[in-house]
Amino acid sequence: PATMPVFLFSTIGMLAGLAGIIISCRLASAGLTFGTGSEMRIISACVIGGVSLKGGKGSILGAFLGLLLLVLINNALILLGVQIYYQTFITGAVLVAAVLLDSIKREA
Repeated sequence: PATMPVFLFSTIGMLAGLAGIIISCRLASAGLTFGTGSEMRIISACVIGGVSLKGGKGSILGAFLGLLLLVLINNALILLGVQIYYQTFITGAVLVAAVLLDSIKREA
């Protein structure tokens, strides 16, 4: 129905506000830049989880598993003592591999 987009945007806005409240409570402060720069990590997790960049495919479970994989890789690199520059490079390489696999899968 026509009211579905309004409902979805309202729900997303409510959840974003709740996330802001939770972050402010955890850090015991507030700032305009909290969460800035996390967009790339979130998109990377979704793409690694199987969400297509061209749209139309994907699942919540896949996006969650992609996020879990990214967190595991990041934690493993931290525990191994890898410098932050290499951590970013490795995460980017995983993202590029996921995009390449998605494009190869779409062509087949």
